[in-house]
Parts: sequence; C-alpha cells; structure tokens
Amino acid sequence: MFAWLTLQPSWFQISFTVLIFLIFLYVLVTAVLPLIRKGFTLKNGDKLFSFGGNNSKNICTPGENSCAFRKDLLIFLNESSRLFQEKHTINFVSQIKDQMNFAEQKVDQVRLKLHSIYLSELKIRGSAELVQSNSFVAYKFLLRDLQREMLCKLRYFFRENHFDELSEVEFNNYINGKFEYLVSEMTSMLNDVYYNKEVISREDLYKLNLEYLSDIKPFIIEIFQFARNVSTDYKIKLLELDEKMEKLVKRFIK
Repeated sequence: MFAWLTLQPSWFQISFTVLIFLIFLYVLVTAVLPLIRKGFTLKNGDKLFSFGGNNSKNICTPGENSCAFRKDLLIFLNESSRLFQEKHTINFVSQIKDQMNFAEQKVDQVRLKLHSIYLSELKIRGSAELVQSNSFVAYKFLLRDLQREMLCKLRYFFRENHFDELSEVEFNNYINGKFEYLVSEMTSMLNDVYYNKEVISREDLYKLNLEYLSDIKPFIIEIFQFARNVSTDYKIKLLELDEKMEKLVKRFIK
C-alpha cells in the first residue's frame, strides 16, 4: 500500500509518517468528543461509569477536577497513542533498519568478491599494476554505484515484506526470483556504464562474473533469510502490541 513511499526522499518519508500520526490523533480526539456528548460507559475494574448525555451530571459537576472518567479518558488516550507510535516505529523504522544494516554488510562483501575476481583476472593477464591500475580504479567506482543501486532495490523488497507469510517452498522461489532479477539489473547497469575495455572487455567480464555466481548467491540468500527472521520477530512484537490494545479497550470501554 505504501510502496510508493519508499521511492520518496527520506525527509518526505519522515514528514509523511509524522503527518499520519497527527491525523490519527486528530481523528481519535474528534471521534471521542461526539461520543462524549452522546454518552458512553467506562469500566474501571468492577466499577462502571456512565458518562455523557443525560448521565454525565451524575458523575461530575462543571469545573470539578476530580472526575474519575477524566483521568480514565486521559490514560486511555495516552496509552493508545503510545501503542500506536510503537507499532509505527516498528513498521517504518526499526524493522527496515535492522534488515538494511545486515544487507549493507552482505552487499559490501559481494562488492569485495567482485573486486577479487577482477584483480585475479588482471594478474592472469599480466597487468603491471593491480590495485593502482586505471582499469581497476574505474571498475571500483562502478561497483560503488552498483552497490547503492542494489541496496535501494533491497530496501524496496523489504518494504513489501510479508516474508513471514510465505511457506518454505514459496520463500525459496522468492529468493531465486529476486536473485535472478538483481543479477539481470546489475548486468544491465554494467552494460551501460562499463567503459574501460582496454584490458578486460565487457564480454570477458560478463563471462568471468558468470562463473562466480554460485559464490555470490549465498550472500543474497543470507540477506533475505535474515530479513525474514527480522520480520518474524517483529511480527510477534506487533501481535503483543495488538493484545495490549485489546486489553486497554476492554479495561476502559464497555
């Protein structure tokens, strides 16, 4: 539903989520006020308090600061807002942050693996310099760009989430599909930007990297497996927050 949000700048994502939270509070307050005027019943332990409508005068008089329902209502609003904010933080901050931290480490390992493949080929071809060669320096900067692009795509996949809802077979098929997609995208990008062809041509580089796909794939598998575990762990926390909200409602509203 909010996949489009991941394509926006960070400042927009933060502003949007804050706005949603404020709207939630506004709706909560505007929904409660009419309910107060109409009348409802609050429950505190074994005691019931009828409030609003014609019954409100039986509980409190105007200007009285010790009304029980006022304290209960404030507690309810405060607790429900806190629970909502916790869920929001998990969905839009904590979960994606944990997933991306791990993904960044693994993608960096993929980049270093591609470094070693390229350097080994330069050595085989008798290059006078390796790390300081113009060919490798150019390739190194290209891989930095590819790394950023791959992380952007992974972030988008994590935003889609729902990993915890997939069976093992479905999840394995999902990983294979995403791996093939990422390889295709990175290959396409290299086709567009690879220009230093004097030592290693683009065709030779493609064949070379293709030989090592089986060494690179485990890194991608680890990324999605970890993301799934994080998703499952936070799903449990979200269910716990839902239970707390349900108990809160049962405690105060009949």
